[in-house]
Amino acid sequence: MAPLVQNQVTIYCGDCREVLRLLPAGSVHTCVTSPPYWALRDYGVAGQLGLERIPDCLGWATGAPCGECYVCRLVAAFREVHRVLRDDGTLWLNMGDTYAGYWGKKYAHKPFGDDRTPDSSTPPSKPSLDFRDSLIKPKDLIGIPWRVALALQVDGWYLRSDVIWSKRNPMPESVTDRPTRAHEYVFLLTKSRQYFYDADAVKEPLAKSNSQRTTSHYLDADNVPVRDPAFLFDTPQYAQHGTILWPDYGRLSPERAAWRVFGNIPYRDEPEVESGQIVIDKARCWRALTFANWCGERSAFFFAHVHGDKELFHLCWRKLGQEYAMPSRGIHTLAGTMCQHDFEDHRLFQHRNGRKWSLYDNPQVPGFQFEAECLRYIAELKNVWSPAAQTLATDADRAATAALNGRRFEYNRIGYDHRPMVFRGDGTISVGGAGCERYWAIRDGRLMIAGDDGRLTMELVATEDGGWEGRWLVFEKMGIRLESGV
Repeated sequence: MAPLVQNQVTIYCGDCREVLRLLPAGSVHTCVTSPPYWALRDYGVAGQLGLERIPDCLGWATGAPCGECYVCRLVAAFREVHRVLRDDGTLWLNMGDTYAGYWGKKYAHKPFGDDRTPDSSTPPSKPSLDFRDSLIKPKDLIGIPWRVALALQVDGWYLRSDVIWSKRNPMPESVTDRPTRAHEYVFLLTKSRQYFYDADAVKEPLAKSNSQRTTSHYLDADNVPVRDPAFLFDTPQYAQHGTILWPDYGRLSPERAAWRVFGNIPYRDEPEVESGQIVIDKARCWRALTFANWCGERSAFFFAHVHGDKELFHLCWRKLGQEYAMPSRGIHTLAGTMCQHDFEDHRLFQHRNGRKWSLYDNPQVPGFQFEAECLRYIAELKNVWSPAAQTLATDADRAATAALNGRRFEYNRIGYDHRPMVFRGDGTISVGGAGCERYWAIRDGRLMIAGDDGRLTMELVATEDGGWEGRWLVFEKMGIRLESGV
Protein backbone atom coordinates (compact mmCIF):
# COMPACT_ATOMS: atom_id res chain seq x y z
CA MET A 1 0.00 0.00 0.00
CA ALA A 2 1.35 3.43 -0.95
CA PRO A 3 2.01 5.76 1.99
CA LEU A 4 -0.50 8.51 2.75
CA VAL A 5 1.06 11.99 2.80
CA GLN A 6 -0.86 14.89 4.32
CA ASN A 7 0.29 18.12 5.99
CA GLN A 8 3.95 17.01 6.06
CA VAL A 9 2.93 13.74 7.77
CA THR A 10 3.54 10.42 6.02
CA ILE A 11 1.48 7.43 7.17
CA TYR A 12 2.63 3.92 6.20
CA CYS A 13 0.00 1.20 6.51
CA GLY A 14 1.04 -2.43 6.66
CA ASP A 15 2.89 -5.10 8.60
CA CYS A 16 5.60 -3.29 10.58
CA ARG A 17 8.07 -6.07 9.78
CA GLU A 18 7.68 -5.25 6.08
CA VAL A 19 7.13 -1.49 6.22
CA LEU A 20 10.18 -0.85 8.39
CA ARG A 21 12.40 -2.29 5.67
CA LEU A 22 11.31 0.58 3.42
CA LEU A 23 12.75 3.22 5.76
CA PRO A 24 16.40 4.28 5.56
CA ALA A 25 18.74 3.46 8.43
CA GLY A 26 19.16 6.14 11.09
CA SER A 27 16.16 8.15 9.90
CA VAL A 28 13.78 7.92 12.87
CA HIS A 29 13.93 10.00 16.07
CA THR A 30 11.62 7.90 18.22
CA CYS A 31 9.30 4.89 18.14
CA VAL A 32 6.20 4.69 20.36
CA THR A 33 4.39 1.37 20.10
CA SER A 34 2.15 -1.14 21.82
CA PRO A 35 2.34 -4.45 19.92
CA PRO A 36 -0.45 -7.04 20.23
CA TYR A 37 -0.32 -8.67 23.65
CA TRP A 38 0.22 -12.39 23.68
CA ALA A 39 -2.94 -14.55 23.53
CA LEU A 40 -5.35 -11.70 24.20
CA ARG A 41 -6.69 -10.59 20.82
CA ASP A 42 -7.05 -11.96 17.31
CA TYR A 43 -7.03 -9.23 14.66
CA GLY A 44 -8.04 -11.66 11.92
CA VAL A 45 -4.68 -11.45 10.12
CA ALA A 46 -2.70 -14.56 9.22
CA GLY A 47 0.64 -14.73 11.01
CA GLN A 48 -0.09 -11.82 13.34
CA LEU A 49 1.93 -11.22 16.45
CA GLY A 50 0.29 -12.37 19.68
CA LEU A 51 -1.09 -15.77 18.70
CA GLU A 52 2.10 -17.83 18.92
CA ARG A 53 1.85 -21.28 20.50
CA ILE A 54 4.58 -20.47 23.05
CA PRO A 55 5.13 -17.05 24.66
CA ASP A 56 8.83 -17.42 25.39
CA CYS A 57 11.33 -20.16 24.58
CA LEU A 58 13.91 -18.47 26.83
CA GLY A 59 16.33 -18.50 23.90
CA TRP A 60 17.46 -14.99 24.86
CA ALA A 61 18.75 -16.49 28.13
CA THR A 62 20.08 -19.82 26.80
CA GLY A 63 21.57 -18.52 23.56
CA ALA A 64 19.35 -20.78 21.45
CA PRO A 65 16.32 -18.74 20.28
CA CYS A 66 13.63 -20.68 18.46
CA GLY A 67 12.59 -17.78 16.20
CA GLU A 68 8.90 -18.71 16.46
CA CYS A 69 7.74 -17.86 19.99
CA TYR A 70 6.19 -14.51 20.84
CA VAL A 71 9.34 -13.04 22.39
CA CYS A 72 11.59 -14.18 19.54
CA ARG A 73 9.31 -12.69 16.91
CA LEU A 74 9.09 -9.36 18.76
CA VAL A 75 12.87 -9.22 19.13
CA ALA A 76 13.19 -9.75 15.36
CA ALA A 77 10.71 -6.96 14.65
CA PHE A 78 12.51 -4.56 16.96
CA ARG A 79 15.82 -5.26 15.21
CA GLU A 80 14.35 -3.32 12.29
CA VAL A 81 13.30 -0.55 14.67
CA HIS A 82 16.88 -0.51 15.97
CA ARG A 83 18.16 -0.14 12.40
CA VAL A 84 15.95 2.80 11.42
CA LEU A 85 16.46 4.72 14.71
CA ARG A 86 19.02 7.49 14.87
CA ASP A 87 21.89 6.95 17.27
CA ASP A 88 20.19 9.36 19.70
CA GLY A 89 16.75 7.79 19.14
CA THR A 90 14.44 6.20 21.71
CA LEU A 91 11.90 3.39 21.83
CA TRP A 92 8.84 3.64 24.10
CA LEU A 93 7.28 0.18 24.43
CA ASN A 94 3.93 -0.42 26.14
CA MET A 95 3.32 -4.04 27.17
CA GLY A 96 0.54 -5.79 29.05
CA ASP A 97 0.71 -9.19 30.73
CA THR A 98 -1.23 -12.46 30.42
CA TYR A 99 -2.21 -15.25 32.79
CA ALA A 100 -1.69 -18.85 31.75
CA GLY A 101 -5.10 -20.39 31.31
CA TYR A 102 -6.85 -17.13 30.37
CA TRP A 103 -6.89 -16.36 26.67
CA GLY A 104 -9.09 -13.29 26.48
CA LYS A 105 -12.33 -13.20 24.53
CA LYS A 106 -13.25 -15.39 21.57
CA TYR A 107 -11.23 -13.27 19.16
CA ALA A 108 -8.07 -14.29 20.95
CA HIS A 109 -8.47 -18.05 20.92
CA LYS A 110 -7.42 -19.25 17.48
CA PRO A 111 -4.08 -21.09 17.33
CA PHE A 112 -1.27 -19.19 15.61
CA GLY A 113 -1.46 -19.55 11.83
CA ASP A 114 -5.21 -20.09 11.70
CA ASP A 115 -6.53 -17.14 9.68
CA ARG A 116 -10.16 -18.21 9.63
CA THR A 117 -12.68 -15.50 10.46
CA PRO A 118 -13.93 -15.86 14.05
CA ASP A 119 -17.46 -17.15 14.28
CA SER A 120 -19.56 -16.57 17.37
CA SER A 121 -21.18 -19.98 16.90
CA THR A 122 -17.85 -21.81 17.06
CA PRO A 123 -16.44 -22.50 20.53
CA PRO A 124 -13.04 -20.87 20.91
CA SER A 125 -9.91 -22.97 21.17
CA LYS A 126 -6.88 -22.15 23.27
CA PRO A 127 -3.32 -21.72 21.96
CA SER A 128 -1.53 -25.08 22.05
CA LEU A 129 0.81 -24.17 24.89
CA ASP A 130 2.94 -26.94 26.38
CA PHE A 131 3.36 -25.86 30.01
CA ARG A 132 6.13 -28.39 30.64
CA ASP A 133 8.38 -27.04 27.91
CA SER A 134 7.80 -23.41 28.78
CA LEU A 135 8.08 -23.79 32.58
CA ILE A 136 4.75 -21.98 32.87
CA LYS A 137 2.06 -23.46 35.07
CA PRO A 138 -1.69 -22.94 34.74
CA LYS A 139 -2.75 -19.72 36.56
CA ASP A 140 0.78 -18.28 36.35
CA LEU A 141 1.20 -14.61 35.56
CA ILE A 142 3.52 -15.15 32.62
CA GLY A 143 5.55 -11.95 32.98
CA ILE A 144 5.46 -11.13 29.27
CA PRO A 145 6.54 -7.46 29.58
CA TRP A 146 9.72 -8.24 31.44
CA ARG A 147 10.53 -11.25 29.27
CA VAL A 148 10.38 -8.99 26.21
CA ALA A 149 12.32 -6.18 27.90
CA LEU A 150 15.12 -8.50 29.02
CA ALA A 151 15.27 -10.19 25.61
CA LEU A 152 15.64 -6.78 23.94
CA GLN A 153 18.37 -5.89 26.45
CA VAL A 154 20.27 -9.06 25.55
CA ASP A 155 19.78 -8.22 21.86
CA GLY A 156 21.64 -4.92 22.25
CA TRP A 157 19.09 -2.39 23.41
CA TYR A 158 19.76 -0.19 26.44
CA LEU A 159 16.93 -0.73 28.94
CA ARG A 160 16.69 2.71 30.58
CA SER A 161 13.40 2.85 32.46
CA ASP A 162 10.22 0.99 33.37
CA VAL A 163 7.27 3.35 33.73
CA ILE A 164 4.15 2.12 35.49
CA TRP A 165 0.97 3.02 33.63
CA SER A 166 -1.48 3.00 36.53
CA LYS A 167 -5.09 2.63 35.36
CA ARG A 168 -7.60 4.44 37.53
CA ASN A 169 -10.52 2.57 35.97
CA PRO A 170 -9.16 -0.88 35.06
CA MET A 171 -11.18 -3.59 33.38
CA PRO A 172 -13.06 -5.55 36.08
CA GLU A 173 -11.93 -9.15 36.63
CA SER A 174 -14.04 -11.94 38.09
CA VAL A 175 -11.30 -13.36 40.30
CA THR A 176 -11.34 -13.85 44.06
CA ASP A 177 -7.86 -15.23 44.75
CA ARG A 178 -5.66 -12.32 43.60
CA PRO A 179 -5.81 -8.54 43.16
CA THR A 180 -7.23 -7.08 39.96
CA ARG A 181 -4.55 -6.08 37.46
CA ALA A 182 -4.58 -2.29 37.26
CA HIS A 183 -1.32 -1.41 35.51
CA GLU A 184 0.81 -1.96 32.45
CA TYR A 185 4.44 -1.20 31.68
CA VAL A 186 5.95 1.41 29.40
CA PHE A 187 9.64 0.65 28.82
CA LEU A 188 12.14 3.23 27.62
CA LEU A 189 14.84 1.59 25.50
CA THR A 190 17.59 3.30 23.55
CA LYS A 191 20.00 2.49 20.78
CA SER A 192 23.00 4.20 22.40
CA ARG A 193 24.30 5.22 25.80
CA GLN A 194 23.82 8.88 24.87
CA TYR A 195 20.42 9.83 23.45
CA PHE A 196 17.92 12.68 23.32
CA TYR A 197 15.66 13.01 26.35
CA ASP A 198 13.99 16.31 27.23
CA ALA A 199 13.40 16.04 30.98
CA ASP A 200 12.05 19.58 31.22
CA ALA A 201 9.27 18.82 28.73
CA VAL A 202 7.73 16.18 31.01
CA LYS A 203 8.13 18.00 34.29
CA GLU A 204 4.96 18.82 36.17
CA PRO A 205 4.49 21.77 38.52
CA LEU A 206 5.43 20.76 42.05
CA ALA A 207 2.80 21.62 44.60
CA LYS A 208 4.41 22.90 47.77
CA SER A 209 2.53 20.25 49.72
CA ASN A 210 4.06 17.45 47.58
CA SER A 211 7.71 18.22 48.30
CA GLN A 212 9.36 15.46 50.33
CA ARG A 213 11.29 17.91 52.52
CA THR A 214 9.78 18.67 55.91
CA THR A 215 11.32 22.15 56.05
CA SER A 216 10.91 23.99 52.77
CA HIS A 217 11.94 27.35 51.37
CA TYR A 218 10.27 28.38 48.12
CA LEU A 219 11.53 31.08 45.77
CA ASP A 220 10.02 32.38 42.54
CA ALA A 221 12.31 31.88 39.53
CA ASP A 222 12.72 35.66 39.21
CA ASN A 223 13.68 36.09 42.88
CA VAL A 224 17.39 36.59 43.70
CA PRO A 225 18.56 36.34 47.34
CA VAL A 226 21.53 38.50 48.32
CA ARG A 227 22.81 35.81 50.72
CA ASP A 228 22.04 32.20 51.56
CA PRO A 229 18.57 32.27 53.21
CA ALA A 230 19.08 28.93 54.99
CA PHE A 231 19.72 30.82 58.24
CA LEU A 232 15.96 31.53 58.40
CA PHE A 233 15.39 27.96 59.63
CA ASP A 234 17.42 28.84 62.74
CA THR A 235 15.57 32.03 63.64
CA PRO A 236 13.40 32.12 66.77
CA GLN A 237 10.46 33.35 64.68
CA TYR A 238 10.57 30.19 62.56
CA ALA A 239 11.03 28.03 65.65
CA GLN A 240 7.91 29.58 67.20
CA HIS A 241 5.52 29.50 64.24
CA GLY A 242 6.93 27.15 61.57
CA THR A 243 6.03 29.64 58.82
CA ILE A 244 7.59 32.88 57.60
CA LEU A 245 5.65 35.04 55.15
CA TRP A 246 6.58 38.42 53.72
CA PRO A 247 4.35 41.52 53.37
CA ASP A 248 2.90 42.87 50.14
CA TYR A 249 2.10 46.53 49.52
CA GLY A 250 -1.61 46.42 50.33
CA ARG A 251 -3.99 45.27 53.03
CA LEU A 252 -7.33 43.50 52.77
CA SER A 253 -10.04 45.95 53.76
CA PRO A 254 -12.76 44.86 56.22
CA GLU A 255 -15.34 44.98 53.42
CA ARG A 256 -13.57 42.40 51.24
CA ALA A 257 -15.62 39.26 50.61
CA ALA A 258 -12.48 37.14 51.03
CA TRP A 259 -12.87 37.16 54.83
CA ARG A 260 -16.27 35.43 54.42
CA VAL A 261 -15.38 33.25 51.41
CA PHE A 262 -12.51 31.55 53.26
CA GLY A 263 -14.72 30.68 56.21
CA ASN A 264 -15.88 33.78 58.11
CA ILE A 265 -12.37 34.70 59.26
CA PRO A 266 -12.33 37.55 61.82
CA TYR A 267 -10.94 40.72 60.27
CA ARG A 268 -7.45 41.75 61.32
CA ASP A 269 -5.58 44.81 60.12
CA GLU A 270 -2.50 43.19 58.60
CA PRO A 271 -0.56 43.23 55.31
CA GLU A 272 -1.43 41.03 52.39
CA VAL A 273 1.17 38.37 51.61
CA GLU A 274 3.77 38.59 48.81
CA SER A 275 4.46 34.97 47.88
CA GLY A 276 7.72 35.35 45.96
CA GLN A 277 9.35 33.65 48.95
CA ILE A 278 7.87 31.42 51.65
CA VAL A 279 9.43 29.37 54.45
CA ILE A 280 7.31 26.49 55.83
CA ASP A 281 7.68 23.61 58.24
CA LYS A 282 5.29 21.17 56.57
CA ALA A 283 5.14 18.85 59.57
CA ARG A 284 3.67 21.60 61.75
CA CYS A 285 1.62 23.35 59.08
CA TRP A 286 0.29 20.36 57.16
CA ARG A 287 -3.40 21.07 57.77
CA ALA A 288 -3.10 24.69 56.62
CA LEU A 289 -0.97 23.71 53.63
CA THR A 290 -3.49 21.06 52.60
CA PHE A 291 -6.32 23.58 52.90
CA ALA A 292 -4.39 26.03 50.70
CA ASN A 293 -3.83 23.27 48.14
CA TRP A 294 -7.55 22.44 48.19
CA CYS A 295 -8.45 26.08 47.56
CA GLY A 296 -5.84 26.31 44.82
CA GLU A 297 -7.43 23.38 43.01
CA ARG A 298 -10.62 25.47 42.99
CA SER A 299 -8.91 28.65 41.88
CA ALA A 300 -11.68 29.56 39.43
CA PHE A 301 -13.80 30.37 42.48
CA PHE A 302 -11.32 31.54 45.13
CA PHE A 303 -9.15 33.68 42.85
CA ALA A 304 -12.21 35.77 42.04
CA HIS A 305 -11.91 37.13 45.58
CA VAL A 306 -8.12 37.34 46.09
CA HIS A 307 -5.15 38.11 43.86
CA GLY A 308 -3.62 34.77 42.96
CA ASP A 309 -2.11 32.24 45.34
CA LYS A 310 -0.47 34.75 47.68
CA GLU A 311 -3.56 35.20 49.84
CA LEU A 312 -4.19 31.45 50.01
CA PHE A 313 -1.35 31.14 52.50
CA HIS A 314 -2.50 34.19 54.42
CA LEU A 315 -6.19 33.28 54.73
CA CYS A 316 -5.87 29.51 55.01
CA TRP A 317 -3.38 29.93 57.84
CA ARG A 318 -5.74 32.39 59.52
CA LYS A 319 -8.78 30.15 59.10
CA LEU A 320 -7.11 27.19 60.81
CA GLY A 321 -5.46 29.27 63.52
CA GLN A 322 -1.96 28.56 62.20
CA GLU A 323 0.07 31.63 63.07
CA TYR A 324 3.00 32.85 60.98
CA ALA A 325 5.95 35.19 61.42
CA MET A 326 6.41 38.23 59.19
CA PRO A 327 9.34 40.69 59.10
CA SER A 328 8.21 44.15 60.17
CA ARG A 329 9.96 46.12 57.45
CA GLY A 330 7.90 46.61 54.32
CA ILE A 331 8.98 46.34 50.71
CA HIS A 332 11.83 48.49 49.44
CA THR A 333 11.06 49.21 45.79
CA LEU A 334 13.56 49.20 42.94
CA ALA A 335 12.61 49.49 39.28
CA GLY A 336 10.28 46.53 38.67
CA THR A 337 11.65 44.84 41.78
CA MET A 338 10.38 44.26 45.32
CA CYS A 339 13.12 43.92 47.95
CA GLN A 340 12.19 41.93 51.07
CA HIS A 341 14.08 41.86 54.37
CA ASP A 342 15.03 39.64 57.27
CA PHE A 343 13.95 40.18 60.87
CA GLU A 344 16.79 42.67 61.38
CA ASP A 345 15.67 44.83 58.43
CA HIS A 346 18.54 43.78 56.15
CA ARG A 347 17.79 43.17 52.48
CA LEU A 348 17.45 39.43 51.77
CA PHE A 349 15.38 38.91 48.60
CA GLN A 350 15.11 40.83 45.32
CA HIS A 351 11.94 39.82 43.50
CA ARG A 352 11.99 41.03 39.88
CA ASN A 353 8.28 40.50 39.38
CA GLY A 354 8.03 43.62 37.23
CA ARG A 355 11.24 43.07 35.27
CA LYS A 356 11.40 39.34 34.83
CA TRP A 357 14.57 37.85 33.44
CA SER A 358 14.70 37.59 29.67
CA LEU A 359 17.14 35.75 27.46
CA TYR A 360 17.79 38.83 25.34
CA ASP A 361 16.62 42.07 26.96
CA ASN A 362 17.27 42.86 30.63
CA PRO A 363 17.19 46.58 31.40
CA GLN A 364 19.45 47.54 34.28
CA VAL A 365 17.83 47.90 37.70
CA PRO A 366 19.78 50.51 39.70
CA GLY A 367 20.58 49.20 43.17
CA PHE A 368 20.00 45.53 42.27
CA GLN A 369 22.72 43.45 43.91
CA PHE A 370 24.55 40.72 41.92
CA GLU A 371 22.94 41.87 38.67
CA ALA A 372 26.19 41.42 36.70
CA GLU A 373 26.52 37.84 37.95
CA CYS A 374 22.92 37.06 36.96
CA LEU A 375 23.45 38.49 33.47
CA ARG A 376 26.59 36.38 33.07
CA TYR A 377 24.64 33.21 33.85
CA ILE A 378 21.99 34.23 31.32
CA ALA A 379 24.72 34.79 28.70
CA GLU A 380 26.02 31.26 29.35
CA LEU A 381 22.53 29.87 28.91
CA LYS A 382 21.99 31.86 25.71
CA ASN A 383 25.12 30.29 24.25
CA VAL A 384 23.62 26.81 24.31
CA TRP A 385 19.83 27.26 24.33
CA SER A 386 17.23 29.12 22.28
CA PRO A 387 13.44 29.54 22.48
CA ALA A 388 13.40 28.15 18.93
CA ALA A 389 14.93 24.79 19.95
CA GLN A 390 14.21 22.20 22.62
CA THR A 391 17.73 20.75 22.61
CA LEU A 392 21.13 22.16 23.53
CA ALA A 393 23.45 23.27 20.75
CA THR A 394 26.32 21.01 19.69
CA ASP A 395 29.69 22.32 18.53
CA ALA A 396 28.50 21.91 14.93
CA ASP A 397 25.32 23.84 15.71
CA ARG A 398 27.33 26.69 17.24
CA ALA A 399 29.66 26.81 14.24
CA ALA A 400 26.68 26.98 11.86
CA THR A 401 25.12 29.70 14.01
CA ALA A 402 28.30 31.77 13.88
CA ALA A 403 28.38 31.44 10.09
CA LEU A 404 24.86 32.86 9.84
CA ASN A 405 25.63 35.85 12.08
CA GLY A 406 24.95 39.08 10.17
CA ARG A 407 23.86 37.29 6.98
CA ARG A 408 21.20 39.02 4.94
CA PHE A 409 18.46 37.07 3.16
CA GLU A 410 15.32 37.84 1.23
CA TYR A 411 12.50 36.24 3.21
CA ASN A 412 9.81 34.99 0.83
CA ARG A 413 6.46 33.83 2.16
CA ILE A 414 5.41 32.21 -1.08
CA GLY A 415 2.12 33.58 -2.30
CA TYR A 416 2.00 36.25 0.45
CA ASP A 417 4.90 38.70 0.68
CA HIS A 418 8.68 39.11 0.91
CA ARG A 419 11.07 41.27 2.89
CA PRO A 420 14.76 41.43 3.91
CA MET A 421 15.80 39.42 6.95
CA VAL A 422 19.06 39.60 8.91
CA PHE A 423 20.12 37.07 11.56
CA ARG A 424 22.06 38.14 14.64
CA GLY A 425 24.53 35.89 16.39
CA ASP A 426 22.61 36.07 19.67
CA GLY A 427 19.73 34.08 18.16
CA THR A 428 17.44 37.00 17.34
CA ILE A 429 16.35 38.51 14.03
CA SER A 430 17.48 42.13 13.72
CA VAL A 431 15.78 43.04 10.41
CA GLY A 432 12.59 41.62 8.98
CA GLY A 433 11.36 39.92 12.12
CA ALA A 434 7.76 40.09 13.37
CA GLY A 435 5.65 38.45 16.03
CA CYS A 436 6.10 35.01 14.45
CA GLU A 437 9.75 35.51 13.47
CA ARG A 438 11.64 36.58 16.58
CA TYR A 439 14.15 33.87 17.54
CA TRP A 440 16.22 31.44 15.49
CA ALA A 441 18.50 28.47 16.10
CA ILE A 442 20.27 25.79 14.09
CA ARG A 443 19.95 22.19 15.24
CA ASP A 444 21.10 19.16 13.23
CA GLY A 445 21.45 21.28 10.10
CA ARG A 446 17.92 22.69 10.32
CA LEU A 447 17.14 26.39 10.71
CA MET A 448 14.31 26.81 13.22
CA ILE A 449 12.50 30.11 13.69
CA ALA A 450 10.12 30.85 16.57
CA GLY A 451 7.82 33.71 17.53
CA ASP A 452 7.58 35.96 20.56
CA ASP A 453 6.08 33.18 22.68
CA GLY A 454 8.80 30.68 21.77
CA ARG A 455 6.38 28.67 19.64
CA LEU A 456 8.10 27.15 16.63
CA THR A 457 6.91 28.89 13.45
CA MET A 458 8.96 27.10 10.81
CA GLU A 459 11.73 24.57 10.14
CA LEU A 460 13.93 25.14 7.09
CA VAL A 461 16.60 23.06 5.36
CA ALA A 462 19.62 24.38 3.47
CA THR A 463 19.56 24.58 -0.31
CA GLU A 464 22.48 24.12 -2.69
CA ASP A 465 22.55 27.83 -3.56
CA GLY A 466 23.17 28.90 0.06
CA GLY A 467 19.57 29.62 0.92
CA TRP A 468 16.97 27.87 3.06
CA GLU A 469 13.51 26.52 2.32
CA GLY A 470 10.56 24.90 4.05
CA ARG A 471 7.19 26.05 5.26
CA TRP A 472 5.34 27.52 8.22
CA LEU A 473 4.15 24.97 10.78
CA VAL A 474 1.28 27.18 11.99
CA PHE A 475 -1.54 29.31 10.61
CA GLU A 476 -1.42 29.49 6.78
CA LYS A 477 1.44 26.93 6.53
CA MET A 478 2.70 28.66 3.38
CA GLY A 479 5.95 27.74 1.68
CA ILE A 480 9.06 29.66 2.77
CA ARG A 481 12.27 30.46 0.94
CA LEU A 482 15.25 32.44 2.21
CA GLU A 483 17.37 33.64 -0.72
CA SER A 484 20.96 34.36 0.22
CA GLY A 485 22.72 37.66 -0.48
CA VAL A 486 19.78 39.38 -2.16
